[in-house]
Amino acid sequence: MLGFGGDGGAGRGSISGDGDSYAEAMTLPSTVLDIFESALGATPATIATRGRVLTAADLAAVMAARTGRVHPERSPHDLALEIWPLVSHHTYGGRALFGGQRHDILPRVLTLLVLHDGLVVADPLESVYQILISRSEADAVHALNGVVGQLADVEPLIGAGVLRLTALRPALQEANRATILEAMGLEPDLRVFTDLLEAAASVSAFPGSFQRTYAPQVRDLHRLFGLDTPAPATLEIATRHVGALAAAVIEVSWQFAVASLDPTCDLAFVGHLERHLAEALVEQGTQADLGAGRHVSTLALGQVPNLDTTRLSAADALAIRREDAFESFRHGVRQALDQLDVATRTGVSKASAHGAFEETMRENSRALRETSKRASFRDRLKDASVPASLGVITEFAVAPFGPLHAAAAAGAVSLGTVIWQWMIARHEVGGRAVTQRYLAMLGRY
Repeated sequence: MLGFGGDGGAGRGSISGDGDSYAEAMTLPSTVLDIFESALGATPATIATRGRVLTAADLAAVMAARTGRVHPERSPHDLALEIWPLVSHHTYGGRALFGGQRHDILPRVLTLLVLHDGLVVADPLESVYQILISRSEADAVHALNGVVGQLADVEPLIGAGVLRLTALRPALQEANRATILEAMGLEPDLRVFTDLLEAAASVSAFPGSFQRTYAPQVRDLHRLFGLDTPAPATLEIATRHVGALAAAVIEVSWQFAVASLDPTCDLAFVGHLERHLAEALVEQGTQADLGAGRHVSTLALGQVPNLDTTRLSAADALAIRREDAFESFRHGVRQALDQLDVATRTGVSKASAHGAFEETMRENSRALRETSKRASFRDRLKDASVPASLGVITEFAVAPFGPLHAAAAAGAVSLGTVIWQWMIARHEVGGRAVTQRYLAMLGRY
């Protein structure tokens, strides 16, 4: 297949039935640190420091500890105006926190952590489990030893409760994810991508076939997704474009599938391609209740300090998070979102509500930049500030009694069901659905 990372086999999570998969995924000990403490008597950092090499018996103990205890999950009521970007297990493009090349994603994760309330990350032990059931015990033991070192790096963040793990791993074939793919005109086997990538190997054997056939096919594929991409000039560019589009489809479908099941995380995307696909899905999935029109807006959070994250450890990021400057900024984001929520409920025009939000955030970000110049982390600042933004979906009904809500209640699986389930998943303590959900941007800082 495409080699984009572990989505083709058995996975966890489906919106069909009574939600047993979601309940199963939530039956973990309080944190992954508790799993290791329970199974092996030590946390990943301690195991790594001691140089202990885990064995097959250790693997069995860890796997048993994952499923043997129940913990209380954070209620969506606590998170109504918080932002918890979701980071996947996909290793292509350097975007996974665990596994693959982490020199790029770790700085981005640390930057997100100082700007937002926390992160939800794909559980690396689920990857170990998938290897165990699909390959061999020896491979799983090897993977587990690698995971120990990776978890040790971010143990301070997990212990502080600002990095949480999700075991949800819906496969491409599962109902909620397959529905997203169907809305894009794709089958779960993603043959349209694999056929093009496999055909690339023989293009050079037929002179002129690239210009006549292959390049136009790549252009037309992008047009099916609403992308005005010209025909590629070379075979290398063509295969790179096909691979990037396939990767974006895999990532976006996974994000929606997980976020529709777990209301405690927020969608998070890298770059224009993923953002375009996500916005198109929201537009398509909400038209039955809301009618045509744009329902996704990009709101500026202002110019924020540009931290030199290449010099930051997880412990450094945690300390900076706790500085008054960033605490005040995150509080300001929550207040501004609350004001936006109130404006949406009371019928304030979209332009006025968004303008007020961005004006508030310009002032908040200005105060953050000024305070940062005097903060203890000032030696970690680069000269220039960087823009930060947030995607907000605000124009949906507060009381969802339309056809999409009825379909979801009946257990029907459609694109509207998946989108609607995600949009109304968070409620305030009084039971009222929040009027906005968020798209965080994992920008390349």
